[in-house]
Amino acid sequence: MKNKKSLDADKWRYWRAIAVERLGHKKASIRLFENLAKKRSYYGFLASNEVKQPAQLNKLQQEVDSFLYSSLSQTDEAKRAYEFYHLDRLNLARSEWNNLKSKTSHSQLVTLAQIAHDWGWNHQSILAFAKSRNIDDIDKRFPRYKLSKYQLESEQHEIPLSWAYAITRQESAFKVDAISSAGAKGLMQLTHNTAKHVYRKSKKFIHHRYSNSRQLLDPDTNIELGIAHLGELLKTFNGHLILATAAYNAGSHRVEQWLRNNSVSDPILWIEQIPYKETREYVKNVLTYQEIYSQLTESDDSFLSKTPYFPIPTSMQTNLNVGSR
Repeated sequence: MKNKKSLDADKWRYWRAIAVERLGHKKASIRLFENLAKKRSYYGFLASNEVKQPAQLNKLQQEVDSFLYSSLSQTDEAKRAYEFYHLDRLNLARSEWNNLKSKTSHSQLVTLAQIAHDWGWNHQSILAFAKSRNIDDIDKRFPRYKLSKYQLESEQHEIPLSWAYAITRQESAFKVDAISSAGAKGLMQLTHNTAKHVYRKSKKFIHHRYSNSRQLLDPDTNIELGIAHLGELLKTFNGHLILATAAYNAGSHRVEQWLRNNSVSDPILWIEQIPYKETREYVKNVLTYQEIYSQLTESDDSFLSKTPYFPIPTSMQTNLNVGSR
């Protein structure tokens, strides 16, 4: 969402406001929180909670030139990319799309992003918006892909819809055929071992027999298994979404280890002290994205506003039977 310098500045502003408040300067801290709350960021959303204001998404729909849109859509590369994409020949589609991008000026990237969005090619739309640095068209940058499927699976496993979307946005940015260096596959980046484990435990919710990791590249199968895994993690950590999110990234065994040595009950402070930088930033991103999706889906299930009611346990004894990622 933000570059590192911006995030570091927001972090400093947030904790400064907290310090000012704890020194007894209530009015001064409120002013600091209110200024920070104008920003669409993790710390901006936290500041909104402090002053009991709705999180500000600052949405702005990007307008595109209709003539340029038509011209780019009619290029040979765009026509071939469109055909390959709708034939699910994604590598060939990407090759043509990248050729088109290489011939496109920076100022035309927003138009390419709009074209990809209109095709339903969410991943390429997200990438083009990011590269163009036009990041305020939130509706397109945070697509509600397969909404009915996500709703059904989230309801079955009793997890927030916005959380399922936030995890997907963070894991793959909706790249349906994503494959990581560790072998995690698909929208929600599941490994074969995790998928097998989840399938055994949640077979009644999975509509296709799972046996081969290639099946994880099927969006519906990946969504079913990924959301089932999220539901399992949320139960493992007694409904604590922050801990479950950390476990999705780092593994349940590591989160359990951190909790055994934990002396910090404040959830926001605990996040700042997560030993792994990757997991620390991962949790912040997911909570930020969840706030955005909570508003976009009108689901009123944001977790950031509930964090005061979910202290981090300072010790936790539980039998974890969650497959490592």
